[in-house]
Amino acid sequence: GSHPPHVPRRFWWEGPDGLRLLTSYSPGGYGTPLLPPAEWELDTWLAVPQTEDNRGPHSPEVLVAMRRTIQEGAPDVEVVFGQLGDFAESLLAHPEQLDNLPVVPCDLADTWIHGIGTMPREVSRVRALRGRLFALESALALRDWPRRDNKGDFPASRKAAPLIDAAHEQLMLFGEHTWGLDVKSTIKRVFGPDFTQARLTEPYKRLESSWVAKALYVDRAEALYQQALQTAPEAVQIASRESELQTKLQTPATDHRPLTTDHVIDTGQENAIESSLFRAQVDPSAGGIISLLDKRTGREWVDLDSPEPFGGYRYDIYSASDIAEFMRAYGLFFQDWFVQDFGKAGYPESTPHVTAYARNFKLSKSEQSDSLTLTGGRLQPHLGPLALIPDQAISIKISLGSDPQQPYIDLEYSIVGKEATPLAESAAVPFPMNLPKPTFRLGQVGSVIDPARDIAEGANRNLWCVDGWVDASDDRVGLGVIPVDMPLVSIGNVGVFTFDPTRTPSEPLIYSHLYNTQWGTNFPQWLEGDFGFRTRLVPHAGGWREGQVWRTALQTTRPPRAFGAGATNPPIRASDGLVLLTLRPRHDGDGLIARYWDALGLPRQASLQIDGPVKSVWRCDLMERPVEAIETMSLPDLTFPIAPHAVETFLVQFDS
Repeated sequence: GSHPPHVPRRFWWEGPDGLRLLTSYSPGGYGTPLLPPAEWELDTWLAVPQTEDNRGPHSPEVLVAMRRTIQEGAPDVEVVFGQLGDFAESLLAHPEQLDNLPVVPCDLADTWIHGIGTMPREVSRVRALRGRLFALESALALRDWPRRDNKGDFPASRKAAPLIDAAHEQLMLFGEHTWGLDVKSTIKRVFGPDFTQARLTEPYKRLESSWVAKALYVDRAEALYQQALQTAPEAVQIASRESELQTKLQTPATDHRPLTTDHVIDTGQENAIESSLFRAQVDPSAGGIISLLDKRTGREWVDLDSPEPFGGYRYDIYSASDIAEFMRAYGLFFQDWFVQDFGKAGYPESTPHVTAYARNFKLSKSEQSDSLTLTGGRLQPHLGPLALIPDQAISIKISLGSDPQQPYIDLEYSIVGKEATPLAESAAVPFPMNLPKPTFRLGQVGSVIDPARDIAEGANRNLWCVDGWVDASDDRVGLGVIPVDMPLVSIGNVGVFTFDPTRTPSEPLIYSHLYNTQWGTNFPQWLEGDFGFRTRLVPHAGGWREGQVWRTALQTTRPPRAFGAGATNPPIRASDGLVLLTLRPRHDGDGLIARYWDALGLPRQASLQIDGPVKSVWRCDLMERPVEAIETMSLPDLTFPIAPHAVETFLVQFDS
């Protein structure tokens, strides 16, 4: 049912580091036919006869029938019941047949990614917990680091490792595809005034309990983290304040940034705050920032000609027509399940599209004049009737960063008392920018992509999940947007119930999403209660590299913690642009695993500095298996070539 990316059935997918993955793609179905098409030119066919959801494996009788079908249709072929690796090995036994296989160096952006917008509280907790797990794991490894005068192989780290691994497993289970029961087979949707009563019935309670069960993965992961903390209280002392550990682990010793101090300026205006770096002015009636000046570049960032309030709160209810147009654009085949899942069966046809903005706030300024707080905002319709908008109170806090080494503006959003609605809804923060001809970059997992050039046609070009940031720049100046809690972003429009397989985003307007209930199955269908969201803005000169948006995003989404003595001079240091992903003992032997990712996307010679009685250093594959020994004569300094956005895994072994 879902629209597939426009790619060949077989191709080499090429990553940003130049490595290639032999890829078999089957559009339009679960698995493949048993027999290849008549024009199939390779000597091996991959038959993937999957069962449907929740059916379990095939019975022996079905497997016998499969073999009979293959023997009748292709009597002279060898049939192997195996794994995907067997298919690859068979093809690569005669690699010349792959010489003309096309190469696809594109992001096959997922069109199901919106679903995480249905659990904003849990997603925020997951993102925060990943950072804390990394901080704990790294701190234990640093405190256990072998010195010249001691023995041992990371005893405290190994004690906590099973708990940390178990916490990561719970987080992976939270991120798994199914986030609750299948809606269409559990309830009959009710809209309008009967919705409240319907929620008291057993089917509705059962559906909602499945969403609670999903959230329990996060509860268990947090509990495991607390247990891991307790394994070594004498070795690691985690404080509530931030420290410089993360910065020192990610920043080379040669990076000497200015250490000048900053101060806040009293503007004399109740609706404005100012520092030596920025000046911000708000309109509490309109509910947005009406001026954001970067004094370093002279750029005024707010586009006052846009109807969208910069940094405001936008809320949408979607109509039956919105849903129908999306299904027409997105649907590949209209099976019954697809219509019910994506169409929200029974959705009232008379429902109009409603767009509303939080307006008429009360304004207050902090005593230090470094922040403005807008409270008591209520949604006012820009389009559509007020009656469909669920009640909610909105507050917005705007703060200016006071450190020149981390120049940013922080926005905090509080939604209190939001009522549930069965109608499809979304909330987002618009940032209409005064930047006439921008180019964009998305900080993705493992890469930085240009959404205008790097996404395959037919893939998701409307709403993305970023690992840390989205940036708009004209190469002279730029603005990075770092969504801290909910990583969904869109460019040019909200992107909910929107699908255009050939769209190229160009409008200087970024949306940081807070939540949405677009998806009609497996995910929560309504949201209620209190919510909090944070977004950080990073105005800068030049492009995203010059503005070090990636570094600010890293320090924002994985904030450092304060550890015990000695952590401010870590015994392993990487050159600029290498992001530490893992620092922990090897699972299946002695030694330490250190994994880095190149955030700059530039081919170059990189370096590591490793202290201690190092015996050997190995480059490993992603499964942490040693592949290549590195010459250690130059220790503590090691140099190695790195490809753009490559992941490099090292095994460091020590003399006892």
